[in-house]
Amino acid sequence: MELRCEADWSQSRSCIGGIALAQYRIFENDDRIIHRASTIDLETGEQFVDSYIFTVVELLKVPFFY
Repeated sequence: MELRCEADWSQSRSCIGGIALAQYRIFENDDRIIHRASTIDLETGEQFVDSYIFTVVELLKVPFFY
C-alpha cells in the first residue's frame, strides 16, 4: 500500500500531519490563510516522505478574527 497525502484530504488514507493555529502573521508577504508544507531535501529539492503534511492556519488573516 502506498502512503500518500492527497490535496483533497478526504482521499487520504495514511496521512500523518500537524496543524498549527497561529494568532499572528507568520508569512507577511503571503495573503493565504492556510499554508501546507512537507519535508524536502534542501540540496536536491526531493520530498523525503509524501505522507507527512504540516498545516499552518494564520488566524489574523481570517476575516472573522479581525
